[in-house]
Amino acid sequence: MLDSNLRFALLHQPARLRELLDAAPPEKLRLPIILDEVQKVPDLLDEVHFLD
Repeated sequence: MLDSNLRFALLHQPARLRELLDAAPPEKLRLPIILDEVQKVPDLLDEVHFLD
């Protein structure tokens, strides 16, 4: 969440996280995904729970 453009986009449309992950190549999704500074966009936690 240190990228202000990404933070702004996710702050206003948290579901964009799912779109980004859906568009990612499968080999990238084998690695852990770390959401640093997630407290800056707390609604992302709902998206993470939805993905689980």
